[in-house]
Amino acid sequence: MSQTIAISPWRCWLKQHSLLAYFILAFSISWLFELPVVLSHAGLGWLPYNVPPLLANSSPGVPLGPTGAAFILTALLEGKVGVMRLLKRYVQWRVSLKWYLLILLGSPLLMLLSASVFSAPHLQRLPFFLSSYSTHLLIALAINWEEGGWRGFALPRLQKLAGPLWGSLILGFMWGTWHLPLMFIPTQSPYGHTFTWALALFFFMQIMAKSVNYTWIFNNTGGSLLMATLIHAATSINAHDIEQLFGATGALMAQAEAALAYGVLALLVIALTRGTLSYPLQKAVLKDDKKLQEKDLMWPEDTTRRKERSR
Repeated sequence: MSQTIAISPWRCWLKQHSLLAYFILAFSISWLFELPVVLSHAGLGWLPYNVPPLLANSSPGVPLGPTGAAFILTALLEGKVGVMRLLKRYVQWRVSLKWYLLILLGSPLLMLLSASVFSAPHLQRLPFFLSSYSTHLLIALAINWEEGGWRGFALPRLQKLAGPLWGSLILGFMWGTWHLPLMFIPTQSPYGHTFTWALALFFFMQIMAKSVNYTWIFNNTGGSLLMATLIHAATSINAHDIEQLFGATGALMAQAEAALAYGVLALLVIALTRGTLSYPLQKAVLKDDKKLQEKDLMWPEDTTRRKERSR
């Protein structure tokens, strides 16, 4: 005699709208921490109060929003097995050495080439640049834990639904929009300066391009969140690092250089991969396919391991 398992309406809705639920939850958690700072004297100063220095200089919402939302929804949708699978991707380090070299050496080289278009480098100051970049890389690697959400939860689903290119651009737009409150907090601004429309424009251009580049690396490293976190940290090179080699450039020039560097790379990646960004073609979903099975969201390696266990 078969038994019918009842599924609650909210869980059914969550399965059907997991991406919408993710972005709502990620933004809500992050902005809950950041909007009070924006309104305080540490931000726009619209309300007459101060916040603790810890909140003025760093936001708990940066890791808690994207990654916290990912783990909450993964636990609700896939249970303990899904959470463990997501955690294991943080220690997925067995990838080709070329990807480590591309990330750690290619990222600063790309920015230096872009900056060289506008001004000549002072090569005698190269050791200062390397020291500044290495320090910044380690700090960014230690505090940057967004990727469990953006690339760990959202990207596989977006690639499945919209394809690798459009999925990356959608994610890039959402990722950039998520930064909006931080843009009005000078000590936490992603471009290290008070808000201007020109800075915001260049910032969105570079983050959309970065999203494409990250997807390409993500797809080529088996969905490793370790590599996603590493590339995020490596491409967080800022104006202070560039100034060690090129002298004072200003926040606007630094954003323009970043937009040029990552934009050109993104166009090359799109052209060389014919828009697939190395996404496995057999996992593409037809436009009229409205069904999205949770098992299809697993990375191919996970599916292979499950098949091996069942033998």
